[in-house]
Amino acid sequence: MFFACFSLRPLARTTVAIIDPARFRGELTGSYGNFVAGREKLTDMSVQRHAVLGINAGFFVMEDKDGIPGA
Repeated sequence: MFFACFSLRPLARTTVAIIDPARFRGELTGSYGNFVAGREKLTDMSVQRHAVLGINAGFFVMEDKDGIPGA
């Protein structure tokens, strides 16, 4: 696995992981965390699952007017 980190200050910090599918021997799983509606840090979810890599692929609702915050 190869990791590279890019910083576009002050806009964003991006980390890229490149995984060779021919050499990968792990598993890929998805999770909603401990609850669907509510806030939970990706780092906390990754630690609970002993993950090497965590990817936040969700959408954030931050205000009540947009739905359930954290969903």
